Amino acid sequence: MIEIYDLDNVSFLKEYQSFFQNNHVEVDEKHPVKKHVHASFIENQSLAISFLNNYNAIYEDWIRLQEFRFMFKLEPDKPTMWPHIDFEPKDCTRLRSRVKRILVYANEVWDDSWGGGTYFSPFEAYECTHRYTPRTSKKVFIENATRVENKPGRAVIFDVDEYHLPQEFSGNTHPRFIYGGLLIRSDSLDLIEKLEVPNAKTGRAVIGLK
Repeated sequence: MIEIYDLDNVSFLKEYQSFFQNNHVEVDEKHPVKKHVHASFIENQSLAISFLNNYNAIYEDWIRLQEFRFMFKLEPDKPTMWPHIDFEPKDCTRLRSRVKRILVYANEVWDDSWGGGTYFSPFEAYECTHRYTPRTSKKVFIENATRVENKPGRAVIFDVDEYHLPQEFSGNTHPRFIYGGLLIRSDSLDLIEKLEVPNAKTGRAVIGLK
């Protein structure tokens, strides 16, 4: 399930643009997916909390898992990645109603004619491979997926097993910024200690239970 939230005032995005542009963690990792994810980790926890506080009215009684904080930076005129899920498939059934993913479109300015939205498709639509991707071509996935437009400050909440794919974009010269976070239902606090997030310390490519 996908839920879309738009804020009336997104002027706060301006103060974060320089940080988003320069956020990068040096990692010793050859695996391309792990390298991209681990390098996108936000080491400055207080700044990540400050940014996400602008979305406290969304799922306001759910806990923000502060250990999961990423700023994904995508470049124009370049392939993004394959459609994928962010969790170990074997853990999804247990987590599905207790955990949600949140993506925030964090660019101060964006024109939808550039592209740069996100494609979503339910887990049931495709068999999941050992690489956490749907067993289909990217072309077929895009043709059958739901596209969510990139609108500055827009937040998208979705289930742990929702396949998603950042859309490629062209026509501008600036990177696309996407904040990635995790929400936990307030009666599931035990998961805070049980969930492992993908970073250089854990070596994971996706989120999973210990």
